Amino acid sequence: MKLNCKLGLVLQAFWLLSVEKSFAEDAYVLNKNDNTVSIINATTQAVTDTVTVGTTPQFIAFTPDGTQAYITNSSRNTVSVINTTTLDVTTIPVQAAPETDANGSRYVLI
Repeated sequence: MKLNCKLGLVLQAFWLLSVEKSFAEDAYVLNKNDNTVSIINATTQAVTDTVTVGTTPQFIAFTPDGTQAYITNSSRNTVSVINTTTLDVTTIPVQAAPETDANGSRYVLI
């Protein structure tokens, strides 16, 4: 089961690199079990930073310019926003378990 989870995270990271933004230099990998996001340099494939976010990060979407990453945290009904330049995190409470769906240059939080 852990192998499938890790494989899913790796596939999600590569999907983010190939689909989300062509300018992406880093892959953002959600670590659901420890409530963090690992930032991996796409060239060296090394973890460069780990950022603490809300409880049970589930999905991620980026602003069109790549300056912010929105992470839905399903266990606490919050959305964490990472400034991708400074790695500062702001957490926003929402009323229901959030989900995200990247749609071209827009993001949708439900």
